[in-house]
Amino acid sequence: PTRLVGALTAVPGLIRQLGADPAPIIAGAGLAPGALDDPASRIPYEGFARVLRDAAARTGCPHFGLLAGGAWHLSDLGLVGELIRHAPTAGQGLEEFIVHHHLNSSGGVAFLVRREGFADFGYAIYIPVAGSTATIYDGVMAATANILRELCGEDWNPAEVLLPRSAPADPAPYRRFFRAPIRFGAEYAALRFPEDCLARPVEGADPARLRLARERVGAAGRTTIVRMASRA
Repeated sequence: PTRLVGALTAVPGLIRQLGADPAPIIAGAGLAPGALDDPASRIPYEGFARVLRDAAARTGCPHFGLLAGGAWHLSDLGLVGELIRHAPTAGQGLEEFIVHHHLNSSGGVAFLVRREGFADFGYAIYIPVAGSTATIYDGVMAATANILRELCGEDWNPAEVLLPRSAPADPAPYRRFFRAPIRFGAEYAALRFPEDCLARPVEGADPARLRLARERVGAAGRTTIVRMASRA
């Protein structure tokens, strides 16, 4: 399983800002020296997991995943990001993300659950990952918050953040970033918000660009299927 590098290009700079050398961290994750240089390239999912976990340990920054995810925006999701950005409503954008997420990452799945007037938009890792997954879920939920703020407006905040990890010694960075209550030790990772947010129109969505993105994503999907079949 692999994932798109995307905004992981920011990781070496974040490591340096926190006073550590990114080279041994990247090498220790089994990645080539320039593996995080090109946002359009792909890396093994296990390498993604290890580089975030090891960066948190080496820098002494337990919320490193939060910082890395906070650098991620729709523009870093390639074709899938273009598809989401030009969906008519936030809910349709999230549905497109769920359907096409495999094009960017084959190690986890996005999901949307509606219940009692609220929606949970979340993420679940479905492959075995060595060690703690806390930094992955921190990063993905931070990136998800950025995506929803791009779709719904910068003033958008979740009603609650669910994280399947133990509470950190200092939860303040989480509260500052998400601007919402955090439930640590949750059963799964998700942002919870009022269901009516899904109907919000996406400001600046362009139907012509949406049609083009669908054509391009469809072609990319067919290529992915052929590539997977050739490996079988």
